[in-house]
Amino acid sequence: MRHILLRAYRIGVLLLAVGGVLFASTASAQVPGTSTRLSTATAVHTQNDPTISGTNVVWTDTERLPSGSTNADIYSYDLNTNGPAINLTNTPDDQEFLENIKGNKVVWTHSRAGSPGDIVLYDLPTANLTNIATSSSAVSFQQPAISSQYVAFVRTNIQSDIDAFDYINGVSLRRSVTLDAAVQARPRVDGDFIVYEDYGSGNPNVFGYQISTLGPNFALASSGSVGQFFPDINGHTVVWVEGVWDPTPQPPFRPLGGVVPGTEQIVAYDLFTRTRTQLTTVASNKVQPRISGSRVIWTDDRNGNLDIYLYDLATQQELRLITGPGDHFFADIDGDRVVYTSTERGAEEVFLFTIATPATVSQQVGDLRTAITGLAASVFTNANLQKAFINKINAVVQDINQGLYQDALDKLQNDILAKMDGCATTGAPDSNDWITDCGAQAQVSSSLLQAIDLLRALI
Repeated sequence: MRHILLRAYRIGVLLLAVGGVLFASTASAQVPGTSTRLSTATAVHTQNDPTISGTNVVWTDTERLPSGSTNADIYSYDLNTNGPAINLTNTPDDQEFLENIKGNKVVWTHSRAGSPGDIVLYDLPTANLTNIATSSSAVSFQQPAISSQYVAFVRTNIQSDIDAFDYINGVSLRRSVTLDAAVQARPRVDGDFIVYEDYGSGNPNVFGYQISTLGPNFALASSGSVGQFFPDINGHTVVWVEGVWDPTPQPPFRPLGGVVPGTEQIVAYDLFTRTRTQLTTVASNKVQPRISGSRVIWTDDRNGNLDIYLYDLATQQELRLITGPGDHFFADIDGDRVVYTSTERGAEEVFLFTIATPATVSQQVGDLRTAITGLAASVFTNANLQKAFINKINAVVQDINQGLYQDALDKLQNDILAKMDGCATTGAPDSNDWITDCGAQAQVSSSLLQAIDLLRALI
């Protein structure tokens, strides 16, 4: 049950507001791209809270047990191999949740009998697991965030403070980030900076901490009667949600008060120039912004359900990212890839949205070329056709580089696809197929179809 409460706390501001005040939909352009389901819910399993780094995705899988209780495990998914999802924990009596990933390193909160919350670091290539912080009856740890060198997390005993650990050098920065009577929560870390929520003034303010200088802690922007929460950081840009703060206690998830529904806006702050910029203006409930490069995403209820929107700092444009049936939330972004939880099929499942750009299309076509290059010569009608396939794919790449997207699409769907689709359409290779093995066709068709879908979205 503990992980459910923590998940609810993460989006409690939005969940308590939705259903009370609904806001008129405001039109925004749609981000071009394709959506792919990565996980499958069952009668007893749901998946949620995904995070992404490069081609690695991790999420929490929650199993409903016959006793009525639940068990949470961490799964990973490699986009290079298109799965399958791998259970990293598989501990029936324990709970693992609130995971985060950077590169090949995964952190999560581990709750077990006698230990309410440890912080665990897992290395994907070696499957090596390291306990960074071990809890007891007097102290627990949760909400870990990870960068290429540091893990930041919340330590809770009498009060809640932010700790950090340098996992490259094995050095604990514990008790050097915050140590005061105020509550701190939701740390995020990137490069040399940790950002977090601080409730020292009653309402939450976003604070920063520079690791190399060992502080001091500093407020990013004066908030007055405004609440600032859900910070995230990428490089020198910090984003958060900001809204009018109501100090009236609203238990169980907002004992210190909460934001006035519909007043939340997304804010960006440049640590170098100390410039604050409000990114949104629509009256709606917003939660959990994430930033990667110039792209900021968040969950938004302006359409009456939970959708995901994107703001491009480079173009200063707000766009629709994920909308439609069901709710879409717990989103994370890395480059051109967004992972999120969706209930569009009923239960919570994890999806990937790939933003269609010339770079992502070229990458996908490159994956197709790699897949065909890796096939045995024996699966082709004759060995020379493998090289002919590669030449055709190179011509597609050339079209993409020249901006001839329709020509590239025509080559893929009218020429290349027709030479490897017999098994998918009739159950056996046909006379037009250059690849005569159904297993080999299946092996390369996923990359081909994804490239076609991305080109269609780009056009």
